[in-house]
Amino acid sequence: MFEDLKQIFEIPISGQDRKNVEKLILYIDQLSVKGGGQVPLKQLLAVAGLDAQEQVRIQKTRGDLILRSQKGTHEGLFINAGKKMREKIPNVPLFTPELVADKKVGGNFKVSKGRLDLTRIQGLMVFKSLGEDLFDLKYNVRQVILTPKAVTVL
Repeated sequence: MFEDLKQIFEIPISGQDRKNVEKLILYIDQLSVKGGGQVPLKQLLAVAGLDAQEQVRIQKTRGDLILRSQKGTHEGLFINAGKKMREKIPNVPLFTPELVADKKVGGNFKVSKGRLDLTRIQGLMVFKSLGEDLFDLKYNVRQVILTPKAVTVL
């Protein structure tokens, strides 16, 4: 029962989308080496399995993901600001988690060997409804790991 406390959920990425995820990670890596930039949030939402209409709606609500890093490094800070948001996350078996974002979400990022780690995240939370809405479990998201095979939220 308690093994669930470490990993909130994992979304496997289908074979056809893996190349797009690799390109996204490479794009973020290139931006970090240049010293930062903006990543359209729609690209990250596509990885999470949201359809195009939802991606556009959330992009308008939250804006872009802004990266700041020292030139030549593969790590730095990220920030996303916009209106508060509460969204159901598709493609997760057994339960439907909801992602809740404050007006300002931020943390650290690091890119290494086809893997993107977002750590020390603040302002992001997941609610899990268990059973027939018997009770909700609330988790602060502290880390998100994106690889071409899966998105893991810890």
